[in-house]
Amino acid sequence: MTLVQLEYLLALHKHKSFVKASRACFVTQPTLSMQIQKLEDELGVILFDRKKKPIETTAIGLEVVAQAQEVLANAKAVSEVVQQYQQSESGELSVGIIPTVAPYLLPLFLSDFRKKLPEVHLVIEELTTEQIIDGLLADNLDLGILATPLGYNRITEYPLYTEGMVFYVSPNHALYDQSSIDLNDLRSKDLWLLNKGHCFRNQVINLCDHFKPTEPSSFLFESGSIETLLKIIDSDTGITMIPETAVKGLSKRQQQHLRPVKGKAPGREISIVVSRTYLKKGLINKLSGIIKASVEPELKAKPRHILNPM
Repeated sequence: MTLVQLEYLLALHKHKSFVKASRACFVTQPTLSMQIQKLEDELGVILFDRKKKPIETTAIGLEVVAQAQEVLANAKAVSEVVQQYQQSESGELSVGIIPTVAPYLLPLFLSDFRKKLPEVHLVIEELTTEQIIDGLLADNLDLGILATPLGYNRITEYPLYTEGMVFYVSPNHALYDQSSIDLNDLRSKDLWLLNKGHCFRNQVINLCDHFKPTEPSSFLFESGSIETLLKIIDSDTGITMIPETAVKGLSKRQQQHLRPVKGKAPGREISIVVSRTYLKKGLINKLSGIIKASVEPELKAKPRHILNPM
């Protein structure tokens, strides 16, 4: 049994196709197929049901896959522990970041990061919170940047900053003339949200349900991006909520549509999350410091009621 065979095993489990798995591993299909067969022969079990389309991992195969993930993660840890010991500022850092943070945070720190750590290859992917957690636990990601607290036993959170949340109101809406929005005046049918799977959606619902738990949640429109919601509100009517870091990108006209929540200010906590606290700790600490320094001038320091993202 070799590490290469285990890598091929995980690739085939993920892609459920010898063709796609071989491409992902940058080898020929016969090579990958032969190594999978050798692994099955050595273990004395069938790992994949080749008669199914797409290919299915067998019950025993699923157990082997779980162990293979641990073995490869530990093998990867060996070189990274050495790199950590040598305090190397090079290598690859794979990051998963949620869509409601990425477009507002990345422009603030990327340039500074590249100047200070030019030898680090930063690989960033927009993912949902659930996808980031899965990627961390499968050791496909080094860290995630998302809204916390999460409450996962195997995930460690390192808070970066907290930011406020404000309403964006259409000039055609009845509440537009209000200087702040009282949640008791807000009708849920006027509230436009992100699609399910976005933690920012959950936070907005939690905010409104906290003050109006009996009102049914019937929403007119849902979108995959905050920018889409803003454009529709600009052209029609309704209300949505945006994070504080999104305000800077608004035009002067759009900023006139912002309204704070009356009373206790809601907010969200953004953190770096990891599943293996000892890996790439030096790089992660440097990234954390760069992000904090870049975000601090953009945010107003004041107490906020942190909303649950789950």
